[in-house]
Amino acid sequence: MLRLTPDVHAQMVGHCYDGLPLEACGLLAGPPGHDKATVCYPTTNAAASARVYTVDPLQHLKADRDAGS
Repeated sequence: MLRLTPDVHAQMVGHCYDGLPLEACGLLAGPPGHDKATVCYPTTNAAASARVYTVDPLQHLKADRDAGS
């Protein structure tokens, strides 16, 4: 089970509401080997759709690099 810190949960829910009526997307990260997400990376829905989502590739790369450092 993935656990979210209260701050990450609030940021994730806020991002979803801010993007309505489009489908929201983003990435979560946390320390390796742990079950807790401590960082939320809200991303743009490149599909700009209320039914599907596509994480913006550049934002995905930036989040991946940040999470790995």
